[in-house]
Amino acid sequence: MKDLIPILAAATFALAISANANADTQARILHFGCKPAAGAKVSVVVRRQHEQAFEKRDFTADAEGRVTLTESAINPRARIQSYFVIVKAKGAALGVWRHGLRGEVTLAPTFTVDGKVQTEAGTPVADAEVKVVHFGLSTYVSIPRHEMGGLTGFQTRTDKDGRYSLPGATLNGHDWPVGGMLNVTARIDGKLHTGALNQPYVSDSKFFDRENNNPEYFKHPGPVTVYPSGSIRGKVTDFLTDQPIADAEVSFYASWFPQEKTKTDERGGFVIRGAHRHAKRHLDVSKGNMPVVYLTEREKRGTPVNVTDLQIAMRPVVKVKGHLLDGGTQSALPMAMGITYEESVSPNSDQWIERYQRCPNHVKAAEDGTFECELPLGKNRLGVQPQRSPGFVKQPYESDVVVDVPNRKHKGANNALDVPLKRNPGVLFSTTLEGNPGLEERVWAQLIPRIAIGDEELKSSRVVKRHQPHGLWFQPVEAWGTKLALSMEFSNGKTRKILLPRADYAATKATPWPVEVRLPKP
Repeated sequence: MKDLIPILAAATFALAISANANADTQARILHFGCKPAAGAKVSVVVRRQHEQAFEKRDFTADAEGRVTLTESAINPRARIQSYFVIVKAKGAALGVWRHGLRGEVTLAPTFTVDGKVQTEAGTPVADAEVKVVHFGLSTYVSIPRHEMGGLTGFQTRTDKDGRYSLPGATLNGHDWPVGGMLNVTARIDGKLHTGALNQPYVSDSKFFDRENNNPEYFKHPGPVTVYPSGSIRGKVTDFLTDQPIADAEVSFYASWFPQEKTKTDERGGFVIRGAHRHAKRHLDVSKGNMPVVYLTEREKRGTPVNVTDLQIAMRPVVKVKGHLLDGGTQSALPMAMGITYEESVSPNSDQWIERYQRCPNHVKAAEDGTFECELPLGKNRLGVQPQRSPGFVKQPYESDVVVDVPNRKHKGANNALDVPLKRNPGVLFSTTLEGNPGLEERVWAQLIPRIAIGDEELKSSRVVKRHQPHGLWFQPVEAWGTKLALSMEFSNGKTRKILLPRADYAATKATPWPVEVRLPKP
């Protein structure tokens, strides 16, 4: 549990240290009864952005518990990923502070976290390894223990009755129990078993209950149940030749558990043993200069792992010149779109998400729908959204599209790719001011369309906000062929309002997009 403290460190933040950060910081460390923590050991731990190594400086409190932290010794000129202070003192629980120490700080008395490890049948498990691997259960208070800059402890083994005891710790600066993650590994009859547990172990020392000598909100964890680990068997091949790839490195990850690695044999086959069932599971496959393929199992936490035929075809990643088109007219789109690479479609697509290095998180298509990016050969799923979201109730085009990137054998050629986007049922409108190519947002404050669909009465009004590019807005319908009627009230932000007469439209695949609604000048 000692490592538990790191949780607080977890709050990763990008911070540029200013010049005055070089000044020394003074603090006084006290035990819970206000007695000075003479000789307390204080460590400042810093990790730079984009760096894995930590910088660590150690200081010692004097007889009055005072300590001067020479933060300039850390060379705080680069941007920082994490920065925290660890305090150890005899007779006190380990304490961690984010962003440094200032003024008087109080340590909590020592306490322990006690629990039990058992099998599915409830049988105690002796000699199981129990350790804190992650401190913090919330999004911005979370850090792996191994990132604590050499902090040791917070791991133990169970006794003959399956019981364990770990030291407690306080992560200061939070008003709730931040907690942590335990994992357990054990060998039972020669077979690897694993277990995991989320638990609110620790909280700020200011919440410590003096009378009961325990932190408030503190709960001892329930039993940790371990389950037999499974296996993943598969084959790695070359996408172009369908030949097996020998000696490719296959790495298996499950959150909070050690990494497992193996290599493919001459037939491209591999076996991962010790696949844990308690966390989302990942595989990385790499070979030489080939793009690394990442496979993430779709949400199946807590289920047994027994994969017998995982097929992985490593694909080349190529430059693609594409063109987004309106699926109804096969012409340019009326709005600029953004593209994201979601995943490559593979034989394992129902069970695993397959992604490749170098593929774009986001690409902006030009106004005419053209775009350039790198994509793996074969079928890939792309996400497509308007670049400047007009706040549509529903998107006018499908946001999920599968494209097939062909292989161009001749050297240096780009893959030309037309991507028609299927229209969603409805009518896309474009509101323009007479004499102007688009709606002037500084003049026109709001548009209020009033819609009748089929024989239904006019539906409630909704505002089309002025920030929409060129006044584009989309009215969805249940199915193609639906008729709708539109009347519109618009205002220039003052008292003048104009109501357009009602007009009828048919939502068909052949309807021009967008349908232009012209507004008279006020």
